[in-house]
Amino acid sequence: MGQRLSGAPPVGDPYANSRPKLPRSLRDLPRFIGQIVGGFFSRLAYIVRMVWQTGHWILVMMVITAVLDGVLPIIGAILSRDILNQLQSIISERVIADVSGVPYAVTFWGSMVMLLLIFYFLYRILSQVVARI
Repeated sequence: MGQRLSGAPPVGDPYANSRPKLPRSLRDLPRFIGQIVGGFFSRLAYIVRMVWQTGHWILVMMVITAVLDGVLPIIGAILSRDILNQLQSIISERVIADVSGVPYAVTFWGSMVMLLLIFYFLYRILSQVVARI
C-alpha cells in the first residue's frame, strides 16, 4: 500500500507519474489514498535524509524556525488581546473617575499597557527575524 519510506525517489522524469489514477469506486479509494500518502511520506523521508546528510544543524534550525513560525502569531494575538483589554480598563476607569469628580492620575510608564507594548514590539522584531531566516 503506497511506496516505501526508504530508498531514493524514482529515477526518470519526475512528472511522468506524479498523479495516481483517480478512484473509480469506493473500493478503489484506499488504494488512491495509500498512493498519495505513501508518495508524500516517501518524498518527505528522502528530503529529510538528504538535509540530514548535508548537515544536522541545518535540519534542526529548519525545525526550530518552523515551530517559531507557527507559535509567534499566537503570541502576537495574545499580546494584542491583553493590550486592548488593558487600554479598555484604563479608559473606563478614567471615565468613571472624571464622571465622579475623583482625580485620577494614569502613570503610563509604569502601567501594564507599557509592559505589554514592549513585549509586542519584541514579538514583532522576533517574527521579522524568523521570517527572514
